Amino acid sequence: MWDDFLVGGIVFASFKEKQICFSAESKDLPLSSALAFEEKKICFSVGRTHHVADRRLEVMRGIREDLRSVFFEISSSPEVLRSQMSMTPSELFFTLNETLDSGGRILICRRDEKAVGILIYSVFEDLMTYNLLGYIELVFVMPHFRGKGVAKKLLSFATNDLSGEGVDETFFECVFDSDYHNWSKAVGMSEFSILLEKSLQQ
Repeated sequence: MWDDFLVGGIVFASFKEKQICFSAESKDLPLSSALAFEEKKICFSVGRTHHVADRRLEVMRGIREDLRSVFFEISSSPEVLRSQMSMTPSELFFTLNETLDSGGRILICRRDEKAVGILIYSVFEDLMTYNLLGYIELVFVMPHFRGKGVAKKLLSFATNDLSGEGVDETFFECVFDSDYHNWSKAVGMSEFSILLEKSLQQ
């Protein structure tokens, strides 16, 4: 997936699924609207971020059991999962387990010894520059703890951990105009690319 976005670092087009991707800085974006393309996903990038000063929140490295403990909550509403992540529960579970099998890492945020948030991230190599880059596979916060800085603290821990390994830029892809889209902008991420879709038969 990410090899696609980083080819040339500017524009990616794929005819496998009727998709085309423009860089967020591409001059062709206004043209995409005229051609009736629909924004499907957006990719953000972020560098090292600062910790949130809430001593009640504790971030620690997690294990697969931590993912299982919150996955029921994540997958409890397939409709929401589809609208926010463009995945079914089974697709998400397969993707996350594949990531963990390939060296992905789990972070758990706890408050009063209760898991209230999870973030899974990985490292990959840019095929063009050979630089190491980070990728956020999943960030999820329990409903009652949203808006309290949990996801931002998880992001801060992840980017600082990656920075220690020489990773200067981390990417996160989400459904366009979703809650994740709004969160990414709120925590200061920068738009990197936008995935547009149009039927080739039109």
